[in-house]
Amino acid sequence: MKNNLIAIFKKVLPALKKSAGQNYYPWEEEEKQLLAELHSYYSLVKSLIIVRLDAIGDSLLFTNSMNQIRLLFPEAKITYVCYLETKEIIDRCEFIDVPVYIDRNLLSINKAYREKVYASMQGYQFDLLINPLFSREFLAEEIIHFICADFKIGLSGDDSNIDPVLLKVTDRWYDFILETDTVHNKFELHRNAEIVKLLGGVSDQTKLPELWTNREDGDFISNFVQQYHLDDYAVIFPGTKGGKN
Repeated sequence: MKNNLIAIFKKVLPALKKSAGQNYYPWEEEEKQLLAELHSYYSLVKSLIIVRLDAIGDSLLFTNSMNQIRLLFPEAKITYVCYLETKEIIDRCEFIDVPVYIDRNLLSINKAYREKVYASMQGYQFDLLINPLFSREFLAEEIIHFICADFKIGLSGDDSNIDPVLLKVTDRWYDFILETDTVHNKFELHRNAEIVKLLGGVSDQTKLPELWTNREDGDFISNFVQQYHLDDYAVIFPGTKGGKN
């Protein structure tokens, strides 16, 4: 299965790259057949693990892509590995079956904790692993290395968060690397749409992400809107990157 999937990816990837760069791509008949064959393999996937160790904001922006990934793998139980600080977002995402939370700080500074995480990851077997991060990090790559999966997919991405030498080393831990657009500061929603399309899915890069709220949050928002008579409004979430506003 692995060799066949690699062969299909290699054949269909040129069309996938073209489709990722435009809203509408006129698929030729041979390309449609290859895409259908890829989707046929996806339908056999019963266990999928996605490793996305990222900050809260980017994790939120990725939630709408999870809907599309769920459609790509309709028979799969989806495990989602992420940082603990994203728990309130990921817990409520209806497209994730098993969330796995990792403490970012302990992972960075506590060797015993890292080894515990690695050992726990080795206790499970998955049909497919996907790492959808464009800017990969070595700590995440180590976790991916220890996960037992029949087939692992990563992105070519960039080396802004990892030494270029280590990036080349970790490339070998995947069965297939999807070549992404090399634009570094691409808007995250557009990047996520590109990833879904490279996997063979359909994604609208203009679709805004959904934030699943609990009843208390929903009541607070509704009361706030009514109190100030807001008919047309936007919510802005200022964030930081690398310690800079």
